[in-house]
Amino acid sequence: LVAMELCKRLRVERIVPHAGGVRDGILREMGSAQEPGPLVQLTRTFAQRARYERRHSEHVAHLAVALLHELAELPALRDGLADCPHASELLESAGLVHDLGVPIEYPRHHKVSRRIVELAHWPGVRADERALIANIARYHRKSLPAMDHAPFAALPRRSRQHAQILAGILRIADGLDRPHDQAVHGLHAKATRSGLVLFAEGAPAGGPALRAAQKKADLLQKVLRRPVILRPEPDRIRVTGSK
Repeated sequence: LVAMELCKRLRVERIVPHAGGVRDGILREMGSAQEPGPLVQLTRTFAQRARYERRHSEHVAHLAVALLHELAELPALRDGLADCPHASELLESAGLVHDLGVPIEYPRHHKVSRRIVELAHWPGVRADERALIANIARYHRKSLPAMDHAPFAALPRRSRQHAQILAGILRIADGLDRPHDQAVHGLHAKATRSGLVLFAEGAPAGGPALRAAQKKADLLQKVLRRPVILRPEPDRIRVTGSK
């Protein structure tokens, strides 16, 4: 009787239950179809439909791609991504969707974001691309990729490597916008004998952005097998020290 009344009020002929339950049904609706197009534009359209936090997500995606380009000549990245020609697009896409789960369940939003992407129906986006974006987004915070995580383990071996590299970059980019103020406006890297130094333009020394990014450098350090140090731009260091 309830179903019949709903059909009458909604002016539909039938109601089809979703096999995954109510929440998966909502997540799938957030990822409903769009017109085919370039990967990043498809992802952006999807993120807009899912009501992403535009300024933060776009800024994190931008910082992540900038950092990828800065590090492109490091052997670990050059060799690790040699067979991933669309690494920049995959990383930017993951940056756009990394926080989609925040309104649903903040403590586990990284996992919810992954699930939203997994359930998304994107014409023009291959299943392997969607799986990789989902895993990169999932590892933007909290635990590192591990083989006892079923979605990560399900990726092909080389795709797991791609996911680790790109998620390592995304973690730092997300940390650099920890205050959600888009204050960090540039990055440059300097390789030293003891490690890799990343200079963040616009980040105050000792501020929350640098602290968060340093904490989240763990995965990139694992990938590179060298320490990664976050610092403010040199001019800002001098200004801070003169006070």
